[in-house]
Amino acid sequence: MEWHELLADVEAQAESWAERDRQLVVADQTRLERRFIAASQHFAGSLHALISCTMRGGERREGHVEAVGANWILLTDPHSHNESIVALEQVLTVKGLTQRARTISASPIVASLDLMWVLQRISRERSHVRCDVLGGVGISGVIDEVGADYVVVSGDGQQLVMGTSIVSITRL
Repeated sequence: MEWHELLADVEAQAESWAERDRQLVVADQTRLERRFIAASQHFAGSLHALISCTMRGGERREGHVEAVGANWILLTDPHSHNESIVALEQVLTVKGLTQRARTISASPIVASLDLMWVLQRISRERSHVRCDVLGGVGISGVIDEVGADYVVVSGDGQQLVMGTSIVSITRL
C-alpha cells in the first residue's frame, strides 16, 4: 500500500470516528433537552390535532386540541362539538399528539394561567356545565364559587368539589 493511500485510509477512519462522536453528542443533547419539555408543550405543539386521552378513572376523552394552559387543555368533541376543559393531572396516556413541542404562549403570564383561573372565568359567565370528577361522578349545574383548591357547583343543591378531583368541565 502506498503511503498516500495509507494516509487517506487513516484520514477516512478519523472522519468516520469524528462523525460517530458528533452523532452521539447530538443524541445526548437531544435527550437532555427533552428532560425540560413539559407534557403541556406537546399539547401546545399539537393544536387542532385529534387526540384520545385515557383518564385516571379509565374513561376516555377524545377531541381536537383547541387551547392549552399550564395544567389544562381545551378539547372539542369531533362528533357533538361540545367543548371540555380537561385537567392534565388526570390524564394517564395520550394518542395522537404530534412530535412537535412548543411553548404554550410567548407571555409567561398567559402560560401560567391554571385550571382554577379558567374555572373562575367560566364561573363569571354563569355557564351551565357538567363537572366530571374522579370516580365517574358527573355534577351538572353552574359554578357559583371558585376557591384556591375547590369549586362550588349549584345544580341539584350545592356541592363543593375539590380541584384535584376534577377530570373535566364540559359546557352544556
